[in-house]
Amino acid sequence: GSYQPKLEDRKNKWLQIMNGETNDCKPNNNNDAPIRLHQDVNIYVSELDFGKTVSYDLGKDRQAYLVCPEGSVKINGVVELE
Repeated sequence: GSYQPKLEDRKNKWLQIMNGETNDCKPNNNNDAPIRLHQDVNIYVSELDFGKTVSYDLGKDRQAYLVCPEGSVKINGVVELE
């Protein structure tokens, strides 16, 4: 199947579209994402207007992977991707 989130749901804010589960098959957070994966993963999307920002607190022992398909992004004011 496929899922196309509405623009207004992801515009200038994070929208969780997928959440995973822990080893005991329980959701790994309390969000009710439309897609559930049998892995310990959370996937968010956002579409930002120029000059807008979003923040995300990465939990202890967690990793992040960021994809910026167009434009540029600055992370913690240090790393800039174009």
